[in-house]
Amino acid sequence: VIECFGEPTEYKIYDNGLDGKGESFFYGKNRLHFDNGVFDGFYLCTQQFVAFTNHIKGGLKVGTPLSYLNDFEFGRPLYVREGVYELFYEADNPVTLIVSDGIIIGIVYSEPV
Repeated sequence: VIECFGEPTEYKIYDNGLDGKGESFFYGKNRLHFDNGVFDGFYLCTQQFVAFTNHIKGGLKVGTPLSYLNDFEFGRPLYVREGVYELFYEADNPVTLIVSDGIIIGIVYSEPV
């Protein structure tokens, strides 16, 4: 992680309760999480990171208008409740988009347990 993204602003390691360890790498308010050394999820809330570059031309990042995904080949974002949408909602592990005034302000992904 450090080789790829640089030195985190904060690093936490802890017992995951399942005979292993969890690790969180914080880059400002953004967080990348690993469970026993395997990528487990992320929370992005600044423009520092770009997600889903393999699925979305130019990727997806905080600050992108939600309307950018209107023609997304894997399905438009699904409205969940005010300010919350899901992408890849037919998968076991959807991506949660936090939206304010039509702009993505948070992207959350977590592997299913």
